[in-house]
Amino acid sequence: FARISENGGYFVTRLKKIGDPLIVGTNSTCRGRSINVIGRRLSEVSPRLKRRIVDVDVEIDFRRNKYKGKQRKDNKRFRLVGIFNEEEKRYHFNSGGDRSLDRKDGQCKHK
Repeated sequence: FARISENGGYFVTRLKKIGDPLIVGTNSTCRGRSINVIGRRLSEVSPRLKRRIVDVDVEIDFRRNKYKGKQRKDNKRFRLVGIFNEEEKRYHFNSGGDRSLDRKDGQCKHK
């Protein structure tokens, strides 16, 4: 995914359950008693969220493909959007490299 983004391409993918990215920014503001998610891992904040839609920037650590017998670690910043599924009582998170996706439905829900 890093190579796609670095070469100007766009993608959307569902976040794996084992993925636990670090939240480094938000793309929507919530009124009321919203919790600060910046600097925390997704697994740390997702059980406490009351937002219908979560729209944040995350940093993902990964290993680059081997080149000349060496493999290096790297990290990349991506946009992560989660939509709460009322029937399943959980979020569905999708990650992508396109920063210009439509953000018109970034509503918040609080108790």
